[in-house]
Amino acid sequence: MKNKGFTLVEMLVVMAVFSIMMVAIMGIMVSSLRVQRHYLASQKLMDQTSYVMEYMTRTIRMAKKLTDDIPNGYARTACENSDLIEGCSYKAETIGNSQLVFLRHRDGANVCQKFTIIQGRVRQEIIDGSGTSGTWLTSEDLIVEKLNFRIEGECQEGVPGAGVDQPKVTIVLEVKSDTVDGPSIELQTTVSQRDLDIPE
Repeated sequence: MKNKGFTLVEMLVVMAVFSIMMVAIMGIMVSSLRVQRHYLASQKLMDQTSYVMEYMTRTIRMAKKLTDDIPNGYARTACENSDLIEGCSYKAETIGNSQLVFLRHRDGANVCQKFTIIQGRVRQEIIDGSGTSGTWLTSEDLIVEKLNFRIEGECQEGVPGAGVDQPKVTIVLEVKSDTVDGPSIELQTTVSQRDLDIPE
């Protein structure tokens, strides 16, 4: 009678082939998960940076020139304390011009508004008659590496250093994901003040 079954060599060959196949399949799965995580991180990065940039540009366009006809108040005083001077629309300050201060009209009143970077996040502060309120514009899982404001034509003629150009702000924003080897993005845009800044 012939013995039926597998030899030891055949079993070893089958186990080796099976192991190689399992390692290859696991490698494909791990690679797919890594690609998916990178894609999701990139999507979140794009969504948040687009929102922040759009929000800042829309708000900055609504800046008002600080003039005599704006009544004195908490918001005006706060903007003046931030070196926003008479006849000017914007003031960029702190190291690397990483904070922008401007006055704008909102809900029937003037407010002093600031955009700044604090501990790797973009923060908005609004100062009005009721006090100061702050809002984070980026989440904790993103790291803002650079926020820079460059302004031109921020002041009227007659103000030291003034020009005749329409006030405009160039925003440079560089953000990356907080994951290891996460994606990063750098955006830049220029926005001008909506109201015509005609010398009086």
